[in-house]
Amino acid sequence: MLHRLSLVTGVDAGMFSQLLLLGGSLRRYSPGLALHVCDFGLTEAQRAYVRRRHVLLDKPPEIRARHPWDYKANLGRYVAALPCDASVWIDAERGRGHVILTNATRDGWFAKDGLNEFRRMFGQRVWQL
Repeated sequence: MLHRLSLVTGVDAGMFSQLLLLGGSLRRYSPGLALHVCDFGLTEAQRAYVRRRHVLLDKPPEIRARHPWDYKANLGRYVAALPCDASVWIDAERGRGHVILTNATRDGWFAKDGLNEFRRMFGQRVWQL
């Protein structure tokens, strides 16, 4: 059964204001949850802010992004070392979450059973709130 979640988002310097909104919302409504922020091209000052408020996931050196989607296509590299059972992507721009990886998908790209188990468990917990 899956128990540990990591909340993950990613922004570049131009989308930093969206991170401020998302972070403020999480602090207000879910103060005990940590937000992991993938560096998609932040400035040094923005990185320092993220380190103080959230958990910064540095850009892996092998990523040579030409477009923001290149970063998203490499999310597995950002979250590979996180000690969790599943990572939930929260789109900073849209404020929506999506399960992106479970332990079952960490070493591959698709594990329907693991995702379905996680969705059932997560759904049950949401209705218990």
